[in-house]
Amino acid sequence: MQGPELYNALASSTRELFSDLTFTSEDVVAAGDEVALRWTMVGTHDGPLFGVEPTGERVELTAIEIDRFEGGQLIETWTQSDQLSLMEQVGAV
Repeated sequence: MQGPELYNALASSTRELFSDLTFTSEDVVAAGDEVALRWTMVGTHDGPLFGVEPTGERVELTAIEIDRFEGGQLIETWTQSDQLSLMEQVGAV
């Protein structure tokens, strides 16, 4: 999958895991055709994640993302997120 289909699938699956999720952009920096974001996602663990059944606990995920645009369209995304912290919060490690 690529493009909008990929983003729609990711958004749908993430909403199933965290039904009340919210995203906050902490920092946004743009240069040329790239935008760097530092964001935080907060939500309730409502779906199976990392082999762990839903805990009903609020969790937080932080990430840094770089997006590259071309002709007004998002072409590439690179994301580094704190998956270890998320795994710890749901009890996977």
